[in-house]
Amino acid sequence: MVSTDTANGVPAGPANPWFVVDVERIDATTVARVLRQVRASEGLDQLAYRETEIDALWSLVDMAVRAGMPGARSRSRCCGRRTTRSAPATSTRPSTR
Repeated sequence: MVSTDTANGVPAGPANPWFVVDVERIDATTVARVLRQVRASEGLDQLAYRETEIDALWSLVDMAVRAGMPGARSRSRCCGRRTTRSAPATSTRPSTR
């Protein structure tokens, strides 16, 4: 069993960059665990794990925003971007100009 800092649930001691964080919900503890792993990761293979963890966080945030969950903010307000929407269909016909 891994000992944790009881104040925030983040494992105590040095981070293991090979550990993969289970991203199942959006909360301060999960974000802190992912950030801790980002800081400890040096190799490209370790950073690939971090990419999947961060992508999972963004997916959960996007689902929360789309569902209108209390406390979820639109990315347009918090990050200066529009919320994710499907791209408009583009024509495959050649231009007549």
